[in-house]
Amino acid sequence: MLVSGVVEPCERLGGDVFDYALSPGALDLAIFDGTGHDLHAGVIATVALAAYRSARRDGHGLIGQAQVVHDTLVEEFGVGALATGVVARLDLATGDLRYVSAGHPYPVVLRSGRPVRTLCGGRRTLLGLDAPLSVVVAHERLEPEDLLVLYTDGMTDARDPGGHPLGLDGLTELLSREMTATTPLPEVARRTARAVADRSGGELGDDATLLLAHWTRRGQANVDTGGR
Repeated sequence: MLVSGVVEPCERLGGDVFDYALSPGALDLAIFDGTGHDLHAGVIATVALAAYRSARRDGHGLIGQAQVVHDTLVEEFGVGALATGVVARLDLATGDLRYVSAGHPYPVVLRSGRPVRTLCGGRRTLLGLDAPLSVVVAHERLEPEDLLVLYTDGMTDARDPGGHPLGLDGLTELLSREMTATTPLPEVARRTARAVADRSGGELGDDATLLLAHWTRRGQANVDTGGR
């Protein structure tokens, strides 16, 4: 199992964070984006991340993890401190992926370097939003060597000098180009983030964050998970 992530910061203060944890049988993933472009957005995202880690370590499932984040934001800031996010768990033996997206851009699966599916199934209202709660945990079966892509809207909203956003197609095209060149995963993440920043002339309007998980059965029994 290979995991790599990168945050390309904007000129102003942003609110993007991500986290992952590898155990002998599963990979847990999370990405959050605090609303706004100021110090408060960064604080919201940091609190969301801390709450998620606590919930995960306490053994909560995906619904519970998202709920703990939501409740913590409301307790700490009151109603109106919002964050989007995705929480997910991948079974390393079967490739079974479960995920929930709370108002966040949906994950994408690349297969053989090409996008094959946008994962639109798992849904929850924004974290911290005072609204009727509806939660759906979605399931997807990955195939060996699939690449799972989590990202924030700073990636797809990045604009060129003409004001045109990169979009999801542009992001997957960048990833496809690097994956078909058999570039190591950390370098795929770094080069993609750098290309997004360069496209905007080095002046991103929002944090641009990418979290990649490459699932493989090869050598899975030899993965060192010590020290978690």
